[in-house]
Amino acid sequence: GWASLVMMRKDELQNGVNVVDDEGTVHGKSKTAAREGIAKCAASRVVWNLPATGITPFLCAAYTKSAMNKAMPMMNLPATTAIITCGIIAGVYPGQALFTQQARIDASSLEPEFQDCRTSSGAKVAEFTYNKGL
Repeated sequence: GWASLVMMRKDELQNGVNVVDDEGTVHGKSKTAAREGIAKCAASRVVWNLPATGITPFLCAAYTKSAMNKAMPMMNLPATTAIITCGIIAGVYPGQALFTQQARIDASSLEPEFQDCRTSSGAKVAEFTYNKGL
Protein backbone atom coordinates (compact mmCIF):
# COMPACT_ATOMS: atom_id res chain seq x y z
CA GLY A 1 0.00 0.00 0.00
CA TRP A 2 2.01 2.93 1.28
CA ALA A 3 5.36 1.80 -0.18
CA SER A 4 3.97 1.53 -3.69
CA LEU A 5 2.34 4.95 -3.22
CA VAL A 6 5.72 6.52 -2.45
CA MET A 7 7.34 4.83 -5.46
CA MET A 8 4.50 5.78 -7.83
CA ARG A 9 4.55 9.41 -6.69
CA LYS A 10 8.34 9.78 -6.63
CA ASP A 11 8.11 12.56 -9.24
CA GLU A 12 5.99 14.66 -6.86
CA LEU A 13 8.55 14.22 -4.09
CA GLN A 14 11.36 15.34 -6.39
CA ASN A 15 9.57 18.20 -8.19
CA GLY A 16 6.71 19.18 -5.87
CA VAL A 17 3.01 19.76 -6.46
CA ASN A 18 1.26 22.94 -7.60
CA VAL A 19 0.15 25.21 -4.79
CA VAL A 20 -2.75 27.51 -5.56
CA ASP A 21 -4.19 30.54 -3.78
CA ASP A 22 -7.91 31.17 -3.20
CA GLU A 23 -8.18 32.92 -6.58
CA GLY A 24 -6.90 29.81 -8.37
CA THR A 25 -3.50 31.29 -9.23
CA VAL A 26 -0.69 28.74 -9.24
CA HIS A 27 2.31 30.10 -7.35
CA GLY A 28 4.70 27.26 -8.07
CA LYS A 29 5.52 23.70 -7.02
CA SER A 30 6.11 22.79 -3.39
CA LYS A 31 8.00 19.71 -2.25
CA THR A 32 6.73 20.29 1.29
CA ALA A 33 3.10 20.12 0.14
CA ALA A 34 3.95 16.99 -1.86
CA ARG A 35 5.44 15.30 1.22
CA GLU A 36 2.42 16.24 3.34
CA GLY A 37 0.01 14.99 0.67
CA ILE A 38 1.80 11.68 0.22
CA ALA A 39 1.99 11.22 4.02
CA LYS A 40 -1.77 11.75 4.28
CA CYS A 41 -2.40 9.31 1.44
CA ALA A 42 -0.13 6.73 3.09
CA ALA A 43 -1.97 7.15 6.41
CA SER A 44 -5.28 6.67 4.60
CA ARG A 45 -4.03 3.46 3.02
CA VAL A 46 -2.93 2.08 6.38
CA VAL A 47 -6.37 2.90 7.85
CA TRP A 48 -8.31 1.40 4.97
CA ASN A 49 -6.44 -1.89 5.32
CA LEU A 50 -7.06 -2.26 9.07
CA PRO A 51 -10.53 -3.88 8.89
CA ALA A 52 -9.50 -6.25 6.08
CA THR A 53 -6.23 -7.37 7.66
CA GLY A 54 -6.91 -6.85 11.35
CA ILE A 55 -10.49 -7.96 11.87
CA THR A 56 -11.48 -10.33 9.07
CA PRO A 57 -8.97 -13.08 9.99
CA PHE A 58 -10.61 -13.36 13.41
CA LEU A 59 -14.10 -13.36 11.91
CA CYS A 60 -13.11 -16.01 9.34
CA ALA A 61 -11.55 -18.17 12.08
CA ALA A 62 -14.69 -17.83 14.20
CA TYR A 63 -16.87 -18.80 11.24
CA THR A 64 -14.67 -21.82 10.48
CA LYS A 65 -15.22 -23.07 14.06
CA SER A 66 -18.97 -22.33 14.05
CA ALA A 67 -21.77 -24.86 14.03
CA MET A 68 -23.05 -23.31 10.78
CA ASN A 69 -19.79 -24.13 8.99
CA LYS A 70 -19.81 -27.66 10.37
CA ALA A 71 -23.41 -28.15 9.19
CA MET A 72 -22.77 -26.68 5.72
CA PRO A 73 -19.04 -26.90 4.91
CA MET A 74 -19.72 -26.02 1.26
CA MET A 75 -20.62 -22.49 2.42
CA ASN A 76 -17.11 -21.86 3.81
CA LEU A 77 -15.79 -20.20 0.64
CA PRO A 78 -18.82 -17.93 0.03
CA ALA A 79 -18.99 -16.98 3.72
CA THR A 80 -15.27 -16.22 3.90
CA THR A 81 -15.50 -14.19 0.68
CA ALA A 82 -18.43 -12.20 2.10
CA ILE A 83 -16.57 -11.52 5.36
CA ILE A 84 -13.45 -10.31 3.53
CA THR A 85 -15.50 -8.17 1.13
CA CYS A 86 -17.27 -6.51 4.06
CA GLY A 87 -13.89 -5.87 5.70
CA ILE A 88 -12.59 -4.19 2.57
CA ILE A 89 -15.71 -2.06 2.17
CA ALA A 90 -15.64 -1.16 5.87
CA GLY A 91 -12.08 0.14 5.50
CA VAL A 92 -11.71 1.73 2.08
CA TYR A 93 -14.45 4.35 2.26
CA PRO A 94 -13.61 5.69 5.73
CA GLY A 95 -9.91 5.57 4.83
CA GLN A 96 -10.49 7.69 1.73
CA ALA A 97 -12.68 10.09 3.67
CA LEU A 98 -9.99 10.67 6.29
CA PHE A 99 -8.54 13.60 4.30
CA THR A 100 -10.04 15.69 1.50
CA GLN A 101 -8.45 15.40 -1.93
CA GLN A 102 -7.90 19.16 -2.13
CA ALA A 103 -5.80 19.92 0.95
CA ARG A 104 -4.91 23.27 2.48
CA ILE A 105 -1.53 24.20 3.93
CA ASP A 106 -0.29 27.36 5.64
CA ALA A 107 2.14 29.44 3.63
CA SER A 108 4.40 29.54 6.69
CA SER A 109 4.77 25.74 6.45
CA LEU A 110 6.06 25.89 2.87
CA GLU A 111 9.42 26.70 1.33
CA PRO A 112 10.77 30.27 1.62
CA GLU A 113 9.66 31.25 -1.91
CA PHE A 114 6.00 30.89 -0.80
CA GLN A 115 6.30 33.02 2.35
CA ASP A 116 5.56 36.37 0.71
CA CYS A 117 3.24 35.45 -2.17
CA ARG A 118 0.49 37.94 -3.00
CA THR A 119 -2.93 37.65 -4.60
CA SER A 120 -3.85 39.76 -7.63
CA SER A 121 -5.28 42.37 -5.21
CA GLY A 122 -1.99 42.52 -3.30
CA ALA A 123 -3.12 40.65 -0.20
CA LYS A 124 -0.60 38.27 1.32
CA VAL A 125 -1.46 34.61 0.76
CA ALA A 126 -1.78 32.93 4.16
CA GLU A 127 -2.92 29.52 2.94
CA PHE A 128 -2.50 27.51 -0.23
CA THR A 129 -4.48 24.63 -1.70
CA TYR A 130 -2.91 21.62 -3.38
CA ASN A 131 -4.16 18.34 -4.82
CA LYS A 132 -3.31 15.69 -2.23
CA GLY A 133 -4.46 12.86 -4.48
CA LEU A 134 -5.99 9.60 -3.35
